Amino acid sequence: FTADDGAIRISVTKAGSYISEMNNTREVRSQTIGYAEASKKARSFLDARGIKNMKESYYVINDNICLINYAYLQGNVVCYPDLVKVGIALDNGEVVRFQTAGYIMNHTERSLTADLTAAEAQKSVSPNLTVRLHRLALIPTPGLNEVLTYEFQCTGKQGENVLVYINASTGYEEDILILQKSDNGVLAQ
Repeated sequence: FTADDGAIRISVTKAGSYISEMNNTREVRSQTIGYAEASKKARSFLDARGIKNMKESYYVINDNICLINYAYLQGNVVCYPDLVKVGIALDNGEVVRFQTAGYIMNHTERSLTADLTAAEAQKSVSPNLTVRLHRLALIPTPGLNEVLTYEFQCTGKQGENVLVYINASTGYEEDILILQKSDNGVLAQ
């Protein structure tokens, strides 16, 4: 669907009639609010739509739009496949982006049980990294599956912020990401 002479595009799923994406292409010319206010507005937007138990993960500011990623939180497990993105215009706080395809395609209550303790999984983290925090996280795999992991937030020898994902059943290292922090946001690459 389109509105405002095509400036707003909305995609709706055939099954269930869920909004999978909304994009308002209006130009956002200035910033009168910052990330903290944008985060509050995005959270309020999700709450008003009954999208609950979402944990903010990363965000980026481009073209005066703050795009915030939210992952579903099942108990104490962050479920990254169940992703929702909300873009807030920093000129007036309006929602100008909304992407729910990850959430729509993946969201379900899962049986999530770790076979290893965090201490056992941490043995697979490189000794060149200093672990600061850990939590359980469900992550997508390149084979379009998902795996329960321990997400270890670490610091490298050069001060870099590193995320290490260790399989919570096998102890196998599933993924390593570098956290990029800047004035424009926090992204994992």
